[in-house]
Amino acid sequence: MRQDAGGSSKRGKASSFLDEAASIKKSSIWKRSLQWWHAKSRTDAVPKVQTFSITYDMDITGPRTLIYTLQRAGIEACLPDPPSVKDRSRQHQRRMLLMLLACAVLTIPAVVIELGFPHIMHMPQYNGIMARELLMLGLTTPVQAMVWPFYVSTYRSLRYSREVTMDALLTLSTTVGYVFSVVGLIVTGATDGDVRLPMFFDMNAMLVLFFLLGRYLHDLGKGKAARTLAELKQLQTSTAPITGDPAVVDVRLVQRRDTLLLFSGESIPVDGLVVEGSGDVDESLVTGEAMPVEKQPGARVTGGTILVSGELQIRCTKTAAEGTLSEIARLIESAQASKISVQKLADKVATIFCPSAIALSLVVFFVWLGLTLSGAVTDTDGFPAAVFALNFFIATLVVACPCAISLAVPTVLVVATGLASKLGILVRDGNAFEQGAKATAVVFDKTGTLTEGAFSRGVVDTDSQSTATASYHAVVGAAATASRHPVSRALSRAYAEFDDAEENGVTEFVDTPGDGYTALVSGERVTIGKLSWVLSCTRASKACFRRAALTVGLHRCIAVVVAYTAGRLHAYALEDRPRANAAAVIANLRAQKLSVHLVSGDNVSAVQRLAEKVGIAAENAQGACLPGDKVEAIKRLQKTGHIVVFVGDGVNDAPVLAQSHLGVALSSGAEVTMEAARAVLMRNDLADVVVLLDICRAVMRRIRINFVWSFSYNVFSVPSAAGVFYALDHFRIPPAFAGLGSVASVIPVLLTSLLLRTFYRPPRVKPLAV
Repeated sequence: MRQDAGGSSKRGKASSFLDEAASIKKSSIWKRSLQWWHAKSRTDAVPKVQTFSITYDMDITGPRTLIYTLQRAGIEACLPDPPSVKDRSRQHQRRMLLMLLACAVLTIPAVVIELGFPHIMHMPQYNGIMARELLMLGLTTPVQAMVWPFYVSTYRSLRYSREVTMDALLTLSTTVGYVFSVVGLIVTGATDGDVRLPMFFDMNAMLVLFFLLGRYLHDLGKGKAARTLAELKQLQTSTAPITGDPAVVDVRLVQRRDTLLLFSGESIPVDGLVVEGSGDVDESLVTGEAMPVEKQPGARVTGGTILVSGELQIRCTKTAAEGTLSEIARLIESAQASKISVQKLADKVATIFCPSAIALSLVVFFVWLGLTLSGAVTDTDGFPAAVFALNFFIATLVVACPCAISLAVPTVLVVATGLASKLGILVRDGNAFEQGAKATAVVFDKTGTLTEGAFSRGVVDTDSQSTATASYHAVVGAAATASRHPVSRALSRAYAEFDDAEENGVTEFVDTPGDGYTALVSGERVTIGKLSWVLSCTRASKACFRRAALTVGLHRCIAVVVAYTAGRLHAYALEDRPRANAAAVIANLRAQKLSVHLVSGDNVSAVQRLAEKVGIAAENAQGACLPGDKVEAIKRLQKTGHIVVFVGDGVNDAPVLAQSHLGVALSSGAEVTMEAARAVLMRNDLADVVVLLDICRAVMRRIRINFVWSFSYNVFSVPSAAGVFYALDHFRIPPAFAGLGSVASVIPVLLTSLLLRTFYRPPRVKPLAV
C-alpha cells in the first residue's frame, strides 16, 4: 500500500489493486463511480495495469469510503500491502546469508583440496592440465560469479557519478586474481604442461568469501541498529474498532472524524480526541512516560498507546499514515539517513581513498616487479617475479578498502536515533548529535518550558473604587477563550464560573504576536496585552496605568492588562509556577560548565523572579523580548563563540529554534515549533534536555573511537600489505588473509556502535524534584 498525507495536512494519496475483472476497459466505470467524490474532494484516478492512484481531501473522504464506492459499482478493490521495513531488511539479510553459505560450500572444499591434498590429484587429464586444477576452476567460477552485484554497482558508480567506490576494489582485486589463474590454466594447456604458471583459485575464492562475510556483518549490524524503528512500527495495531458497519476495519481504512470505541487492554489505533468516557493510557512505548496518563473528554490520545483501564470513545483526528507514530518513524528514518559534517568528511576520505588505493597498488606492483627482475630481491617464496609482485598488488588493494571508515558514522547514528526514541526523545537530524556534543550554552524560554504554563489569577487593580461587575468578567472570559496563549487560557479558566461568558460571542479577533490581542465581544471592544501596548491602543488614563504598573511591580508576576470600553482598565497579576524539576535541571547543566540563559516575552520583573527561583544568573535573564529580540539574543551568544541549544514550546519560538545550533521543543508545544526543532522531548520532561546532551556526547565518543580504530588499522595494514616489513623475516600479508583483515576491521566498528544500546538514563537526572 502507498498511503501518505500528501503535500499538506488536508491532502492524501492512496494506491490500490483492482481485481482481474477491473481492467482498463472498465476504467470509465470506476472513474464515473468516483465523480461525486471528485467534485467534492478533487479526486483523480489514473489507470495502470490493475492498479490506480487516488488523491483526495482527507477532511471530506478517505480510502475506506472510496473503496466502498468502487465496490458498490461492482468493482473489487483493495489497498496493496507492502513488506514492512523489518521484512525488507530480513529479506536482504537472507539473500546475503544464502550467498555467503553458497560461497562457503564451494570455497572450503577448494581450500581443503589445495592445502590438504596437494599431491593426490596431480594426474594429467588433458594437455598437461591436472584434475585438481580443473576441479578448482569448477568450484571457484560460481564463487566469482557471486561478485556480479558488485560489478553492477561499480559500473553504475563509474557511469553515473564518476566515483571509484569500495565495490570497485572488490571487483578489481578478485577479477585480477581469477583472470590470472584462468590465464595460467590456458597457458598450461596450450603448452602441454611445459609452461606452468602459478594459480591461486583458492586464494581468490577465500577473498570473495571474506568480502561477503564482511558485507553480511555490515548488513546484520545495520539491521540490529535499526531494530528500534521496526519495533516502533509494530506498535501500530492492524485493525481498528469503529462505530458503524463493519465494526472492525483495517487500520489503514480509518478516516478522519471516524468514532472508535476502545475497552481496557486494547491498543489505540490512531491519533484522536476523547469524546466520551475516561481511562488511563500507557504511553511509555511512544513517549517514554513511565506512569499511565489519565484521559478525560477533550484529551488527546496517540496511536500505538495502550488503554490500561476504563473505556474511551475517541474521534479520529489523524489517519494511520499521518499520525504521531508514523511521523516518528518517518523522522527517525530521515535522521538515520542524514549526514553529519564528520560523516561527510569520512565519505570524502573514502571517495579519495579508493582511487588512491588502486594507484598505490599499481605502484607497489611495479616496485616489487622491478626489485625482483633487477635481482635486488632474490627470495620470492618460490613465486615467479610477476606472481610475487601480484601478491603484493592484490593484498594492498584489499586491505586499503576503507570499509571501517565508511561505517564509522552511519552505524552509530542508526543506533543513536533508535536509542533516543526509546528514551522519549525524537531526533530529526543527525547533526543534532554533533551540535549537542559541542554545546556551550543552553537558552530556555519561560512560559510552558521552565514553567508549567498553568497560571493562577492573583491581585486585581482597577481604576474605579467600585468592583468589577460579573458582566465585565464574563466579557473578559469570552475574549480570552479566542486565544490559545497560556495566559489567555488562565483567564478563561478563572472566569469560567460566570455563565454569561459562554453567551458572549467573539465576532472579531486580531492578534499581535508578542504584545497582545483585541476582540469584539457582544459589541464591546476588549484589549488584552502588555501595559505599554494597551496604552498605545486605548484611551485609558496614565493614572490607571501607573496603578497597574505598581501592582505588577510589587508582585513581580506576569501582568495581563484588560482595557475595557469607556477607558475602564483592570490589571490581573498571574503567577506561573516553575516546573518541579526546573532548578535541578539548571543545576545539572551548570555543573557541566554550560552557560544557562533565559529569554522571554514576559515582563522583566517576572523573568528575574523566575531566574532567581531556578538558579539562573540575573545577567543571563532577559525579559520583554519579541520573537525578533529572542533571535538577536541567540545571535549575540553565537558571535561570542557559543554553540547554542534553545529549548522552547511556543509558536513564537519557531524562529529562535531555527536560528540556534540545536533547537529542542517540548511535545506539548505548537506544531510549527516542533517542525522547526531538531529534537522533540516526547515525554514533555525538562530533565530530558540533560539526557539528550548526554546521548549527544556518547554518540560523538563512539564516532571518535571508530575513527581512531579505522585509521589505525589502515596505517598498519597498508604498509604491511605493500611489503614494507618484508625485509623483517619475510613478513607479508597474503591476499586471502588481507580479505580476512578487512572483515576484522569492520567487526570492532559494528560492536562499538551496537554497544551504544547499553546507554542508560544518567543518574543525576533521576531526582526530578528540587
